[in-house]
Amino acid sequence: MFSIYQKQLLKRKEYLEQEILNLQEKITLLPPGKLVCTKNGNYFKWYHSTATSFSYLPKSKQNFAELLALKKYYAFQLEHLKAEIEALTLYLSKFQTSSSSAFEFLNQHPEYQKLLKNAIENVSPLFSKELNDWLSATYETNSMHPEQLSHLSISGHILRSKSEVIIDTALFSNHIPFRYECALPLGSKTFFPDFTIRHPQTKDFFYWEHFGMMDSPPYSQNAFNKLQVYNSHGIIPTINLITTYETKDQPLNSQYVQHLIEHYFL
Repeated sequence: MFSIYQKQLLKRKEYLEQEILNLQEKITLLPPGKLVCTKNGNYFKWYHSTATSFSYLPKSKQNFAELLALKKYYAFQLEHLKAEIEALTLYLSKFQTSSSSAFEFLNQHPEYQKLLKNAIENVSPLFSKELNDWLSATYETNSMHPEQLSHLSISGHILRSKSEVIIDTALFSNHIPFRYECALPLGSKTFFPDFTIRHPQTKDFFYWEHFGMMDSPPYSQNAFNKLQVYNSHGIIPTINLITTYETKDQPLNSQYVQHLIEHYFL
């Protein structure tokens, strides 16, 4: 049985497989052969290479050269996607046959919890049944720009930025139940907070938004607009909305993230 994180990796694998098919189809529609660029002094020359010929391409055939260049770019993309899918397949094959984790074992065998309570601190199930069910349930995620999902965290989530990985890793390491980019309807709009969090004791909902380009005026204005919408629906910064910010010169600090988690949840 797959965990919620393994299911997310399976979804990523399915996405990659579809992207590979799309790229392969695009490549078949492009001209045969490949583009070879050679430098001649301060200039470059283009050549069209096939299995049976190697011919010069004059500048008047730039459109044709552009198609061959696009074909080569697609080929590099295809190689990258195949490497990622190979890594995911290996990871999933290793864990598919592995035994249940200690956490799953204790959940399935409550009698062992009693026998081990003196040997292991806090040996009871990490979360309540309600929170475990919430973690295991499927949910609507943000389908926009799936190509940006490229950073794998130890939790198994695939995220959009290194800063999100810092937050995700800290939440996971501190045993805080959370979802990544879970749909949140607010009036006529649907938002996808970076992290939807349940307090491990009170089960209250919290939301965490990370704003990563605050030195960009359009981006920061959009961030402020989003905060106004949250505020109008009772999701208030420092109360049930955690916000972090960064600029190019002031990146997110992992120690600060840990401090926030301890303040709100520990």
